[in-house]
Amino acid sequence: MHLPDEISELARHQQWLVSRAQLLAAGVSRAQLQWHIGRTWRVVLPGVYALGPGGLTLPQRQVAGLLYAGPTAVLRGLTAARAWGITAADPAGRVHITVAAPRRPRRVGWLDVTASTIPDPRIAVRGAIVLPSPARAVVDACADVGLSERAEAIAIEAVQRRLVAWDDLAHAFYLRNRRGSASVRRALDAAATGAWSRPEAVLLAAIATSKVLPRPWANPQLIDDTTGQRLVTPDVWFDDVALAVMVHSRQFHSAPAAWDATVQHDAQLTERGVIVVGTTPNRIYRDIATVLARIERTYAVARSRPRPAVTATRRPLVTPSG
Repeated sequence: MHLPDEISELARHQQWLVSRAQLLAAGVSRAQLQWHIGRTWRVVLPGVYALGPGGLTLPQRQVAGLLYAGPTAVLRGLTAARAWGITAADPAGRVHITVAAPRRPRRVGWLDVTASTIPDPRIAVRGAIVLPSPARAVVDACADVGLSERAEAIAIEAVQRRLVAWDDLAHAFYLRNRRGSASVRRALDAAATGAWSRPEAVLLAAIATSKVLPRPWANPQLIDDTTGQRLVTPDVWFDDVALAVMVHSRQFHSAPAAWDATVQHDAQLTERGVIVVGTTPNRIYRDIATVLARIERTYAVARSRPRPAVTATRRPLVTPSG
């Protein structure tokens, strides 16, 4: 069947997906529609058709879900956060969408549709994909995963990649209802530490309980006062004694070249007189008490020697809102 020009153009824009309402509005008769379903078109959701063979890609599923849910539909939660590029947000093959209340929540196959009364003035449109603001996506994703390390990882990644400012997350959090508030609050607390990863956030939280250690800085910028050279950024820094803690992750340092670079970075600090304590995410998760005790002992050693000529500049914990 030759499709009307407006439907052909719309189908291209919507990744070769169209709704029943769009076809009928363009003049396609019910008889024509029925003839093509099962021959050249496939029903992917009730009232939504793919104008071609083969399985749907994830972006096509997102478009299909938006078409099914109606004109107020927006991606939400884990799906939206992943679409914004947050790798820690994994929707596990499902598509999460929100619509304006009073429409009822429903689930159809791989699609979850929820209703919301909370406005989002920063909706973004990318072709046929409708996204909430990054802050709304991240906060909803943190609520969806509950009290788990994934929520903290999502919030930390969003802030450190500068997708959102921390105060935007706080604003989105205070607008929402109480569902999932505990997990969101803990995730925002982790992001506010300035940590660049969840293991760093766990370590900073443990250090805060110490009666020996002062409050450290997360990921400051270091300069060698003698040469003016910028040094590697430590994960945790005790400025009064120039003590660095480095969290070495196998995920990022498993390749030989990456591990060599890690050793060289630690040596760069040691050459300037900085004492470096190395640890791993696995050790932090499994035996944080031992890690903390080791840092406390090393801090005592660092206090006994002259402070090296290294200047540290703190990074702001809360970046300005965009």
